[in-house]
Amino acid sequence: LAARGSPRAAEYLDGMPAEWVDEQVRSWRVVDALRRGQYAEADRWMLLLPVEEAQTSRWRYLMGRSAHLQGNRDQADALWRPLRSEYNYYGFLARLH
Repeated sequence: LAARGSPRAAEYLDGMPAEWVDEQVRSWRVVDALRRGQYAEADRWMLLLPVEEAQTSRWRYLMGRSAHLQGNRDQADALWRPLRSEYNYYGFLARLH
């Protein structure tokens, strides 16, 4: 549902039993919320990420992206600044900002 941008995706993902939630489900929750422009919801899901997962370049970029879309440019830059020196996809995206 989330991959197709279904409006029912959030309801489905939110109602998923905790024992079924893995990295992929957490990812879809955030991506779906960002796609719908629900940045506070995306932030809420990102704050619930396990620490090791939240420290990956992907999540640090998406946290910055959410902040940027909400007009928090300083916060976004603080998240993206360290990423800009990383040689991966998210480091490249951070360098574009």
